Amino acid sequence: MRYVIGSYRNTEILQVLTDTGTDMRGFQQLTERTPDAITDDSFRIVRKLRTETFADGTIRDWYEIDRHNRTIDNTPPLKAAQADADALSVDHEIRLAMLEHGLT
Repeated sequence: MRYVIGSYRNTEILQVLTDTGTDMRGFQQLTERTPDAITDDSFRIVRKLRTETFADGTIRDWYEIDRHNRTIDNTPPLKAAQADADALSVDHEIRLAMLEHGLT
C-alpha cells in the first residue's frame, strides 16, 4: 500500500493506492518506513470520496480526513551508525588486546 496526504480547498485528502482497495473508517494510523525515517500518520476518516480502478488492476481510493497528525522519526540512520561505531570499537579493543599479548 502506498499513500499520499494532501489538501484541496481547505479539506485534507488521503489517497491510497493498493491492489485490493480499501474500506477505511474511524481513526486510522499508517506507517511508512524508509531507510532515512519512519513516518506515522494518524487521522480520522470523515468519508470515502471515490474509487478509481486502473487497467492493471491497481485501485486508488480517496478519503476526506481530519484530525491529522504526522510524526517523523529520523533516528534509524543514527541507530545504525551507532551500531556500526560500537562494532568498530569492539573490533579495535580485540585487536589491541591481541597486540598486547603478542598475538597477531
